[in-house]
Amino acid sequence: APQSIISNSVNTTVFHLNPEKSSSKPFRFLHVSSLGEAKQVEAIIEAFDRINGKDAELWIVGGSEKKNFELRKKHTKESLQFLPTQSYENIALLMQDADVLVLNSLYETQSCVAIEALCCGVPVIAPAVAALPEFLNPSNSILFTEGDIESALNSAFEIIPQLDPINISETAARKYSYTNIGKEFKHVYTELGLI
Repeated sequence: APQSIISNSVNTTVFHLNPEKSSSKPFRFLHVSSLGEAKQVEAIIEAFDRINGKDAELWIVGGSEKKNFELRKKHTKESLQFLPTQSYENIALLMQDADVLVLNSLYETQSCVAIEALCCGVPVIAPAVAALPEFLNPSNSILFTEGDIESALNSAFEIIPQLDPINISETAARKYSYTNIGKEFKHVYTELGLI
């Protein structure tokens, strides 16, 4: 039987490029997840801790107040910020102000947070696992071999500024917008004779 794969969709009225993005702040790494074990957040923090001599900060967003408190107690570096789970709109604002989204998952399908970041024009650092290499590439991301996150974070200072946020945002919005994904569903339903 014929098969179709349809992507996740993104609300591009919320997740979009911020043309007023400040460039005077420290380089901001952002991680957004449930902070579950498979997300390997501790490894992200430890790799970030080993970045020397760089004006950078890491924002960890998600999880419960308790989990954030535990992480904050264990990791006290001033350049680390911890925020509990945020609203959809706040996640978009945090992404729009970040320089790069960092993922370190053991496994991942098509990461919604990654395609939301791309729609904001924010590149992604991620392990080359599962479905991630299907939509992350050198024009919008840094893919690393599992376990090699530290070198990916260090390379971000040189690679990320060379990427084009406008192109990243426009390409992602065309592909993942509600309008485009709706057309893909309509096509499949039409092919099946359901509409």
